[in-house]
Amino acid sequence: MSDSTDRNIIMVITIGLLLFLMFVKSNIKIKNDWLNIRCNPIKLFLNSINKDPVESVGTFSDCVNEFNKKSI
Repeated sequence: MSDSTDRNIIMVITIGLLLFLMFVKSNIKIKNDWLNIRCNPIKLFLNSINKDPVESVGTFSDCVNEFNKKSI
């Protein structure tokens, strides 16, 4: 193989590894601090994709109720 091909393969592997580690770090952070993070709109959306629909609706309802309590 040529040097440029080797370099490109190493770069793709390195970037893939970094993205994977960022994903794992994010998942660990979410699991450890779920009660404080769960009402973040982005996390609500991602939770609806990854989790059971019933659980997602329950989390959304809890967040809406919590927001309503704070606004009163």
